[in-house]
Amino acid sequence: MCGIAGVIQTEPVNTQLLHDIGTSLYHRGPDHAGYFQKENIGLVHTRLSILDLSEKANQPFLDDEFVLVYNGEIYNHQDLRNKKLSHRTFRTNSDTETLFYLIKDYGVDLAILNEIEGMYSFAWYDINQKTLSLVRDKIGIKPLFFLHRNDQFVFSSELKIIVQYFNPDLDKTRF
Repeated sequence: MCGIAGVIQTEPVNTQLLHDIGTSLYHRGPDHAGYFQKENIGLVHTRLSILDLSEKANQPFLDDEFVLVYNGEIYNHQDLRNKKLSHRTFRTNSDTETLFYLIKDYGVDLAILNEIEGMYSFAWYDINQKTLSLVRDKIGIKPLFFLHRNDQFVFSSELKIIVQYFNPDLDKTRF
């Protein structure tokens, strides 16, 4: 179990806010906390190391074009590497890197997502296009909550992060 969260807004994202969110998600991933912050977007990942224990598999997983924060497990990631990504050289044994290159090569496309066997939720940020895609597995095993209010969009793998840091108006009769 890992923790993911993010904020997009019209003004720069406060770095301290991202670190506070990471601290609140610590119980979901005590092995590492990672952050990506650029202008008006901030992404948070807390890691529970399972498949690849090395630091190279820490998140956010990124290059000059894309950023990935991911929570889950892709059961067939080795098969996907062999079938879809044999042209790639991998630096980790993690399913995170498999997912990163799948999305980089094929896009956030239903055809490629349907080939993934597992449970997951993730955020994929295109640095050049300044677009964010949020995806979760078809059954919704890995949670992904979000709030869109005025000039701010927030997401997290835990509802308490949104409630604690962004004070939304919630209809508590629905809980």
